[in-house]
Amino acid sequence: MNLVQVKVIRSKGAATLVEWTNKDGCLERASIPSVEVKKDSVNIAMVGQDILDQGIDYGIPFSDVLPEYVVSPKTISNILHLHGIWTESDLRTNSNELQGVILECCKNILRDLSKLSKKK
Repeated sequence: MNLVQVKVIRSKGAATLVEWTNKDGCLERASIPSVEVKKDSVNIAMVGQDILDQGIDYGIPFSDVLPEYVVSPKTISNILHLHGIWTESDLRTNSNELQGVILECCKNILRDLSKLSKKK
């Protein structure tokens, strides 16, 4: 059996919510039977991959519900220029403007996340 190190988020009765890093390096969470969480010799929580695969997924599957986003280098360049950032010095000294650039580049993502937060 392939054991995976997990972080126990919370336990309630017979169920435990665990978090782990999947094979793609992404965090996942699932509810699993508490009896399936084993501690190794140094008290690290371990769970069989097969149990994690059968767990009840926790949270919104963002990668499944959000569209693919593309921000082209040309778009980023244009937004940087609109915010007055043209040189390496501008990048170093205009951190507030740079944050505005990042937010503007991500406005579609922020809009879609806001819509998800309002779903019932």
